[in-house]
Amino acid sequence: MSKQLNSTLVDVLSVTLRVPADRISDDFSPADCSNWDSVRHLMLMLAIEDKFEISFSEKEIAELRRFATIRDAVRTHVARK
Repeated sequence: MSKQLNSTLVDVLSVTLRVPADRISDDFSPADCSNWDSVRHLMLMLAIEDKFEISFSEKEIAELRRFATIRDAVRTHVARK
């Protein structure tokens, strides 16, 4: 599930942020992507929640600003289902 989760998450970020999937690494963050503004961040969080059928808290949404951190949070939420 881990590789599939990672691949699916990369796809969601790539589509939502309009960046090539090969640019997305563990350290990928808004500093690496001019498209990743506050509105796009909310769109990204909603897309992830929808894709994985999970729900982030407001605090998590504010803190999830790096690919590895997002992946870890998704993994945690999926495991709770």
